[in-house]
Amino acid sequence: MIRLFLIFSVLLLATAGAVWMADHRGVVQIDFEGVQVTTSFAAIILLLGFTGVLAAFLTWFIGWLRAEMPIVGHRRNIKRQSRGFDLLNKSLVALSAGDPKLASRLIARAEVLLPPQPMVHLIAAEAASRSGNDGEAQKRYHTLAASDDGRLIGLRGQLNKAQQKGHVHEALKLARAALAENKNSPWAMKACFALEVAGGHWVEALSIMDGQVKAGFVTRVEAERHKAALYFAKATEASLRGASDVAIKDYQLAIKHRRDFAPATAALAKVYHSQGNSKKAVKLIKDGWQVMPHQSLRRAYRTFDVTESKAGWLQRVRGLVAGNPDHLESRMLLLGALMDAGEYAGAVGIMEQITADLTTADQKPTKNLAALKLRLAREAGDAVPEGYETQSLENDVIHAVPDPAWHCTDCGHSPTAWGVLCEGCGGFDTFEWRNSYQQTPVSQTAKTHNERSPMILLSD
Repeated sequence: MIRLFLIFSVLLLATAGAVWMADHRGVVQIDFEGVQVTTSFAAIILLLGFTGVLAAFLTWFIGWLRAEMPIVGHRRNIKRQSRGFDLLNKSLVALSAGDPKLASRLIARAEVLLPPQPMVHLIAAEAASRSGNDGEAQKRYHTLAASDDGRLIGLRGQLNKAQQKGHVHEALKLARAALAENKNSPWAMKACFALEVAGGHWVEALSIMDGQVKAGFVTRVEAERHKAALYFAKATEASLRGASDVAIKDYQLAIKHRRDFAPATAALAKVYHSQGNSKKAVKLIKDGWQVMPHQSLRRAYRTFDVTESKAGWLQRVRGLVAGNPDHLESRMLLLGALMDAGEYAGAVGIMEQITADLTTADQKPTKNLAALKLRLAREAGDAVPEGYETQSLENDVIHAVPDPAWHCTDCGHSPTAWGVLCEGCGGFDTFEWRNSYQQTPVSQTAKTHNERSPMILLSD
């Protein structure tokens, strides 16, 4: 409504001006170089108006020619890039739809129209990789790595290709370059850490772990656990090459970061014992047993005196379990020692305590416990109460649940001893001590970054 009012107002003023000019025609004389021109004032006004309109039209027309001319017009670059971006979008859609050949053709046309930019090389590399053209993909990733804007993604593509081909040293070199390019990149930290661990570079892996904590990619609880594993691996290598002092220091750091780390405690105790420091080794095992009784501690403790009598072993066991007498491992260890020493009455009492505890906790006896109960029934004679029938106990051994063991939380692999890396899936620090029936379902989704393309991982 306001616009309509303004239009009519302008028309009204123009009409009023025209009428006024008609009523006041006036006379204008121009005398120039002997030439005289006589006309009305209205004609002069109309001439000036026409001249202004013509000048405006000429200005617009010249500007249009400069912008829209096919060869010299400056808008040709805008139109050219617009067509290029349209092809770029279509190539990305084709790639997402699973048609890498069409994506390759579209991106080749887009590359002609667009100025150099990382996205063109990235899509071209992905399309070439999915088409099986590794040479073209490597060329594109190399171009990206050589550019300022696309260096990190180019290094990532080269890293993935190196890992797929099994070029471990090249992959590690590229991962280190990527981490140096961006120290806060999650995927660069993850890839570099995995490769450092796989190569046994424990010091470098520890440094990356500190960076992950600072960046907030790993919680401090997780970091403490992983650092314990790294120090354990570092100490084990030092122990194997005879550097006992270095091994002791690193085992101590492993236990400092994870107090319930029984394998590290047992390994450190063995080093002390090998140096003749038996008191320190025994104290370490007893302290570790108070925190977390474990079979690795029992095995290490037993090796401290392989020539002792059965009565002597029973005495040492009582000293060990005194710090944590109610734990199941303590009672089973004491049960076995009592039976070895022939003290069956005491063994029956311990067995009844274990059975009562399992019933209260609604847990099933393991094969080892069922075997001990069967052995007790066979050897104890009159000391065995009712309920220890041999035939029934033999059936219990067959149907008992497996004993606790190390299980990989990623693939379910169960090794004979704890290790830094899983032999089944290559996972780092993934072993937990538990019963097999307590194992959580393992996801079948691929977890290694080298099984996926760099484009899919852009948001990692």
